[in-house]
Amino acid sequence: MRPVSGPIRLAATASLFLITGFGGWSEGMDATDGKDGKDGKNGKHGGARVEGCAGCHSTFTPQYPIAMSVSGEMPFKVGIHRRRDGIVEFRYANTFERQDTEQNPRLLIAPSEGQVELLLRMLRELNSPYSLMYVLLAPHTDARPGRYLVSGLSEDETRTLLLGFRTFFEGDARHHLWIASERDNALLVYDQHNVIYAYGPIDQFSAILAAQGLQQSKTEFPYPHTHHFRSSMNVYEDLLLREFDWQWSPLLPEDEE
Repeated sequence: MRPVSGPIRLAATASLFLITGFGGWSEGMDATDGKDGKDGKNGKHGGARVEGCAGCHSTFTPQYPIAMSVSGEMPFKVGIHRRRDGIVEFRYANTFERQDTEQNPRLLIAPSEGQVELLLRMLRELNSPYSLMYVLLAPHTDARPGRYLVSGLSEDETRTLLLGFRTFFEGDARHHLWIASERDNALLVYDQHNVIYAYGPIDQFSAILAAQGLQQSKTEFPYPHTHHFRSSMNVYEDLLLREFDWQWSPLLPEDEE
């Protein structure tokens, strides 16, 4: 991640999602090599990438799909290797911590589960309209990799989207998701590594997290780890990109670090 430097302001154009004053991502840890990022400005979002099996067996309602795992597919987002068991799901220890970047403090939130529910709970503290950026790193349809931006979303629209695609966001590592409230100078980033970075009213966010049972403690990232892209989730990718008239722009180098 790259350092934060200045206030958060959104500017949407046909080709770019800008957070004025941000140098891309913010200072943090290198989740691929296990470093905590204290002595650096570059965070990397990589790791061994494990593809799901070919094919897709899904049934879905007219609005949103219900994905079913393909035979042999790893049914989780982030994995670790254990000598006796092979690759198994990695879950964080239900923690959060404050991280002081150059100018803007943030929270690193590492829930063991229920990431979307936490996003929704924190969004209640922020005023709409929201801007949402879907950062597609590894397409598994005919879509282009890139940054997909939509602005002016209401609270109901954002909640419906998050709940409708919750399985996809929480169960597949092909993406990041950014949600911003310009009125509150706030940003939530649901990262490919299944953690959330929160900027804005972090004292209010901290109270919410504590009430939800998360403990304030340092987050331990797994090293090495694997990212899983599930073929059974491809239907979600297609439907999500049909949901809005997205403004597309290419990935930035830091998106894939």
